[in-house]
Amino acid sequence: MKELKPCPFCGGEAFIEPYKARKGYEASIQCNSCLAGMSTITYDDEKTALKEVIEAWNRRAGEQE
Repeated sequence: MKELKPCPFCGGEAFIEPYKARKGYEASIQCNSCLAGMSTITYDDEKTALKEVIEAWNRRAGEQE
């Protein structure tokens, strides 16, 4: 699993939490400092939900992939 980048708003440390949803798995990330956060849509497996939310959180404007 990729490491989380610091919060894009305040630079704080974030935590990630996968969870079972009604029809699959979702994952959310939240900053411990400013409480900025995001969640995924529902995926069939937990691993995909984690991968997608980490990639979205780590994406920064102007950076090349």
